[in-house]
Amino acid sequence: MSAGTLRVSFAMLLVASVAANLLGGPSGADWFGKSVDIESRVIEFLQSQGFIYRETREVTAGALRSLVFEAPGCTRDIQVVPLGINFEDRPRFDRIDQPGDRRRFIYLDRSSAVEDRIGMILERAKQTALALLRQTRYVPSRNLLMVTEPFDCHAAETVDWRPIWDRQYPARITQ
Repeated sequence: MSAGTLRVSFAMLLVASVAANLLGGPSGADWFGKSVDIESRVIEFLQSQGFIYRETREVTAGALRSLVFEAPGCTRDIQVVPLGINFEDRPRFDRIDQPGDRRRFIYLDRSSAVEDRIGMILERAKQTALALLRQTRYVPSRNLLMVTEPFDCHAAETVDWRPIWDRQYPARITQ
């Protein structure tokens, strides 16, 4: 990415953040509100997709939690871990999956096998700007998902994860 593109992207993020604060709109941290959290959305959404919720595991003392699901056609469970978009929990990732598991990092329709911090931050900045203009149906959250699944399991790859960030959730997935 060129230096000019990076500067423009960060300028957009700064302008969107300042505008959100001045207009009294919700900040990125407040979009999910106090009554709904991303973990609840993930559990409800994946259950609607045929996954069976097993448990929530503490990966670190209150800092990182893994949602464990039985996936259709998989020999072992998959795990979904809500993360901050800045990947601040990176040193703890190896405590989550098992050898041979695949990782995917998901934010809206962006999915990557590698940590794409800049790409995820830019996508959030774009969604924040669009939300200020009321031109997106998505919530510009500070959370992304890390999904780990056994190498021979492809259940999570077939999921369209966007409804988790949809403003109309859960009405959209229950119809």
